Amino acid sequence: MGNWLRKSPERRLGARGRVARIARKSLACGVALATLSAALGTPAWAIDTTSAWDGTNSIGSWGVPNTATYGQLITATSTEARLTGFTFYLNKSSGTAPQYQAFVYQWDATNERIVGPALFTSAVMTAPSANAFTPVEVSTGSIALTPGQQYVIFFTTSSTTQGGNSSYIWGSLSDDDTYAGGNFVFQNNGSDFSLLGTSAWSEFLRDLAFIALLGPNSFRSLLPASGVPTNVINVASALDNFTDGGGTLPSAFDQLYFQRPAQLQTSLGQLTGEANTGAGQGAFILGNSFLNFMLSPMTEHRVPGVGPVMAYGETPPPAGSEAFGAVMDEPGSEDAVNRRFSVWAGLYGGKSDLDGKAAVGSHDTDTRAGGLAAGLDYRLAPDTVIGFAMGGGATDWNLSGGLGGGDSDVFQAGAYASHNFGPAYLSAALGYSHYSVSTKRILTIAGTDILTADYDAWSVGGRLEAGYRLPFAMPVELTPYAAVQAQTFRTPSYSETSSLGSPFATSYGSDTANSFRTELGSWIAKSFVFDNGSALRIFGKAAWAHDNRSSNRAVATFTSIPGASFVVNGAEAADNLALVTVGSELSLGGGFSVSARFDGEFSKDTRTYTGTGRFRYTW
Repeated sequence: MGNWLRKSPERRLGARGRVARIARKSLACGVALATLSAALGTPAWAIDTTSAWDGTNSIGSWGVPNTATYGQLITATSTEARLTGFTFYLNKSSGTAPQYQAFVYQWDATNERIVGPALFTSAVMTAPSANAFTPVEVSTGSIALTPGQQYVIFFTTSSTTQGGNSSYIWGSLSDDDTYAGGNFVFQNNGSDFSLLGTSAWSEFLRDLAFIALLGPNSFRSLLPASGVPTNVINVASALDNFTDGGGTLPSAFDQLYFQRPAQLQTSLGQLTGEANTGAGQGAFILGNSFLNFMLSPMTEHRVPGVGPVMAYGETPPPAGSEAFGAVMDEPGSEDAVNRRFSVWAGLYGGKSDLDGKAAVGSHDTDTRAGGLAAGLDYRLAPDTVIGFAMGGGATDWNLSGGLGGGDSDVFQAGAYASHNFGPAYLSAALGYSHYSVSTKRILTIAGTDILTADYDAWSVGGRLEAGYRLPFAMPVELTPYAAVQAQTFRTPSYSETSSLGSPFATSYGSDTANSFRTELGSWIAKSFVFDNGSALRIFGKAAWAHDNRSSNRAVATFTSIPGASFVVNGAEAADNLALVTVGSELSLGGGFSVSARFDGEFSKDTRTYTGTGRFRYTW
């Protein structure tokens, strides 16, 4: 190294002088960075002196056997407390490119030397061979720094075995006022690396042309000042709590520290894994459809006075019901009594749209569910029917914003019964469902990463419905009813897998979601008989329902970060719903009939549409 850069009294600062100089420079730099932050809508995410470099100014010479170690002092602040990389600019003047290593150490400002263990040590690298300034980038991983403490980032040839000679100049500024937290330092330590920690370094009052990727230690401090959804805050807090406890995040998370606030909010929103909260809605839709499909009291004539399964009771039937019953064989007749069995098969299913909540961070969810079932009834007595059913189906769901979704294959089995008490009826059904679930979501934080999971879940549900046909003479039949319905959906513990092997996959503990519904409303029906011997029954329902459901949320943990757990909230179904039903059944005589039914559930935030179609034969 040329003598003009060797340490001299007028060029070397004492510790007290350095602290005063840093304080003066920090004030000016802080104002500049605050202005930049306000302009960009983001905190200062890097130290970058290259904008003040003319591209030619330099310091020399570094290499073998010239000065072995060149570096730059930096100072951690509350908003620059995490280092993930740095860049220097090297230009080969002569000789053969040497091997070297990059290091990060804490700096002892009093004794002007490195102190403590290395915070980062690179692999052995070879210097660029171009006779032009070449940026040399070093990724350090995620290094947590202490605000107010100085550190030194440097290259040295003293830790490697060298031969020959080399001479390099480094890009530098003409002064040390550009960056407030430090300046260029060096040591002529030759091949003795230990001197870096036992002897004072020299310094020159210039800043190198360099970039240090420094950012806050907290994701929460990087997010926008307001309007951040709860789900995003939950993820940020989980990661911050992990690092605050002394944990080190996988390197793939490092890039998140240097995203602009809006971009970081989007990235953390992807990491929530909200798509994994969607399986329950499809399960409740399919379970509800299956229970109603087994009962369907209006289409199966379980209401007094409307068909062969039940006797008329003591109350006179309304006009039209007798005629409809005659087509199906008059109850009490020998033929009707002998018709004890009934088989049926049909399709059922529908879709549901749930609105997400911006404040929570949940997204609109589109859910579909459907199945095919068949059943067998047996009439124990003129007023009592029992039966069982089996079916299979599928569900799928998708979140808005391309945040993923899932699907499942379903097996269902159930039993049901109904009994008349004069003009009243009581019906009950119990169903079980087994789900083979698959989930999928796509992350675009670092490339395109596909996260998937597979697991088995199950649910059970029951419905109890009672109604009373009004005996008043009216052109239509009115049957007020009340019902209660309960369902539970159980998922096991499971984990996602990543297509890229990234650390962003999450795991979930076992969970049980419950739904309890109460309904109040009325059926309405009217029957028509045609000259060809067939008959048509048109029916409908209007009701109010109140659903008391478990919150649609899950506790997720990053599989690569034990203990980094957070709550993710999915779209919630409404508590209070308006229910409507319209349908019809066509009796063809001889025990054959077909029916169709549409059901809707509506609220401000929830819209669910389901339908059924059935073929029945009674003998």
